[in-house]
Parts: sequence; structure tokens; C-alpha cells
Amino acid sequence: MVCRGLAVLKEVHDPNELVQFVSDRKWIYRTLLRAAFPGRIGSHVQVPSKDARNTANPLFAINHTLATL
Repeated sequence: MVCRGLAVLKEVHDPNELVQFVSDRKWIYRTLLRAAFPGRIGSHVQVPSKDARNTANPLFAINHTLATL
């Protein structure tokens, strides 16, 4: 599912712009991001998955969206 999401993002993202990512600390994300966007990663903020899942968490929006689906 992550690879599919990155493939869609690659199709719609401007190839002249750096990509900014926020994810949890799952080790595979870094590898997948580098493969999908070689030389185009502007930043990759990794948030511990054990952090409180409240509105202050940078992953709140995606976690909330996935929970409602």
C-alpha cells in the first residue's frame, strides 16, 4: 500500500520540486522514499509511533483520515 501511495504521489508531484515527508519511524519508509524519489527528498520528519495521537502529532491528520475510512 505504501508503494502504491508513493507511485501516485510521484505521478502528481512536480518533478522540479523537492518532496517533504512526515512518517512514523518504520525503517522501510526511508528505503522506499529514496527509491521512489532519488535526489528529490527535501526533508523526511520521522515521528515516534508511541507519541500521543492527538492534534499536536504531525501524523494526526493521516491517522484520523485512515481511522474514518
